[in-house]
This record gives sequence, C-alpha cells and structure tokens, in this order.
Amino acid sequence: MIRRASSGPRDVRRARASWLGLVALAAACGSRTGLDLGAGVGPSQPAQGFDAGCPQAPWLLFDVMEHEGPIYLRIYATHADGTGGHFVILPHDHAAFPSVSPDGTKLLYATALPPDAGGGPDVDSALYVYDFASHSDSLVVTTSQLTYSALSPDGRFVSYVSGYTLRAIGSDGSNDHALLSGPSDQGSGYGHPTFAADSRTVLYGTGGEVGAIEVDGSGDRNLLDAIPGSFQYPNPAFSPDYQRIVVGAFCSQTSPYALRIYAYSSLPGTTCDSGQLLVDVNDGASFNLANDPSWGPDGRIAYASGKDVWIIEATGGTPTSLTAALTADGGTVQAADPVWVPGCADVP
Repeated sequence: MIRRASSGPRDVRRARASWLGLVALAAACGSRTGLDLGAGVGPSQPAQGFDAGCPQAPWLLFDVMEHEGPIYLRIYATHADGTGGHFVILPHDHAAFPSVSPDGTKLLYATALPPDAGGGPDVDSALYVYDFASHSDSLVVTTSQLTYSALSPDGRFVSYVSGYTLRAIGSDGSNDHALLSGPSDQGSGYGHPTFAADSRTVLYGTGGEVGAIEVDGSGDRNLLDAIPGSFQYPNPAFSPDYQRIVVGAFCSQTSPYALRIYAYSSLPGTTCDSGQLLVDVNDGASFNLANDPSWGPDGRIAYASGKDVWIIEATGGTPTSLTAALTADGGTVQAADPVWVPGCADVP
C-alpha cells in the first residue's frame, strides 16, 4: 500500500487490518445494507474445471469490498480474459486476502474467527489453507488483525501478517513465531510477504523499504529503498522463474506512483529509480495506487489501483481494468489484493 509521507501519519495497512473485525461484527449482527455480495456483482458464471491442457485463460483472484454500511469482504475469481466471473465458494464465509501457492494447488485465505477455530483473548481472525483438488481446507493459525499471507514453494512454511507483526509458521500449524515485531523502525507494519525460490527467504514491504528475512528469523536485511519512513508498502512479487521482482512504489516525493521491475540478483545495491518503469499510476479514488502486484504464469502482471484491479503485460503497454463492471456503482465497491492462480486449478 502506498502513500506519500506528506499525507500524514495514518498507517493505511493497519486500517485495512481492521476490516476482518468489522466483517465479524456485521456477521454477528446478522444484517447488512447496500450491495448484496452474495447475489453476485457484474459477470456471474459458474466455476469451470480445467483439463490438463488448461484451455482457458488463467484465473485471477482478488478481494471485493463493499464499504457502505457494514463492511463486507469476499474473494472473487475471473479469468484473465474477463470470463467466468464469480464469488469463490469456500468452507468459511467472509474469506479475504487470498494468496495462492506457487504451484497453483492451494489457497491461503483469512476470515473472521469462525466457531470451529477456537481462539482466546484478542483473537479475532483465522488463516486457512484450501486445497483446490479436494475442495477442503484446514486451519493454519488463529490470531488477531490477520491480513496477508504466503505459502513457500516447497509447501512447508507460511508467512503472515498479524497487526504490526510479520510472522512465520509451519503449514501444519507448528512453530508459530514472530519474524519482525512492529511497528518497524520506520513506524509502520508489514505488507504482503512472498517467498523466494529457496522456500527460506521471505521478502516484505515496510515503511518505504523492501526487506528480506530468513523463515527462522535470522538475517534481516534491506534490499531496496523507496522512501524510508514514507508509510508506503512497496510489496514485491516474483516473476514465475524467480529471476525478477515487480514492486509498486514511488521513489521520491516528485516521482510517480509506479510499478517497477528489478532483477532479483541486483538486490541489494540498485537504486529505486533504476528499475524498469512498467507503468505510471496516477492518484486514484482510494489509498491503493500501484499496490500488491502479482506476476502471472502467462507473463501478465495484476495490480490494484484506485478501486479496480488492472492487468498489464510485463513488457509494458496499456493496462486493462478487469473490474470495471464490479466497481461501477458510485464508489461503494472496491477490488484489491489480486493474485494469479498458476496451473489448472478448479476454482470453486
């Protein structure tokens, strides 16, 4: 998430962390106003399976939020060509903040704390891993103010964000531990984590910096500086071959909000503005400006900007909005947090 330092001290990512708590409250009250997300918005078609050849375009998952009255979050799926749009049907309601394993077989999602998850004082959310093949899920951890998560390429580890803290846990729920306890030395929390190809290194964005830390908590280091202390979260995403990363950031107070691409081997050591400029992103209707990129298996990059999710070729060009039909409601619906689904997953 991105914001210039001059806009004030409010931590936008932390505000987003409260969404699940508000969702839980709305669910407990049993009432809502505004858009009925359960009825579907925009194109509404049944989920379709895939054969081994993946004849259709890849799936893209993202959050849809209605923010008029009680806040409602659900995960939406559409093909990259705009077909097959539908809300994802998962075992637990109010799922949000999707993250897909690099092989495309599993989905991590956050939800307001369901009755079967247990919990304790100050616990308000749960993280589940869902298997696309068996259409079943299992609890990874219960926590507070849960947002982003990532599964390692070897499937052994999960990194997730709880409030201001970046954490790691075994995918079987064992050995939950803090990697970085926030607020960071820049006064902010941590953005969307992602694993490198070695399944040991976790990359993260915080306070105008891209950092990396080992999954055991050792070796924390800075990889790239945007504007330290600027309350932007330059969240990195790897290319499918793990050779490059794409980052949404602004590099100076006069530079544009932009997506930039860097060779992973050049980090640390390169400067923010030396990255390949993929697209400038002007100020939009929300705090999402060039946020949470995801690099797809077909070479396209998805990102959130304003109230929409966009895609653009990794070689550049004109971005295309995938969510105009969803958000053309006068400003009460927003799409965010896109993630590609590699392979031939049967998205429910």
